[in-house]
Amino acid sequence: MAAVRQAIAVTGASSGSGRPTAAAPARGGHAVGTVLDRHVLDRHVRTDIARNAEHTALGSAGAFTAEDVAAGHDVNVLAPHGPTAPSSTASL
Repeated sequence: MAAVRQAIAVTGASSGSGRPTAAAPARGGHAVGTVLDRHVLDRHVRTDIARNAEHTALGSAGAFTAEDVAAGHDVNVLAPHGPTAPSSTASL
């Protein structure tokens, strides 16, 4: 049985952990696009997964304000991902 091919949009994939996050499903045959590859989103009727692969800050907690930590958490943990959140790809 053939695997289901998905259309995946990855933000924050220009470097760091984002690049391999985007590359792995692409090697598996899925259509993967980054913000720079808008044509992937335009070619597919749907986007199955929207993933923000931006790195999180590591280091001394004293280097960040509470607002900085909350914003990073919101983007990397709480941000909407997947097919239940179509608005997550609207700005791509």
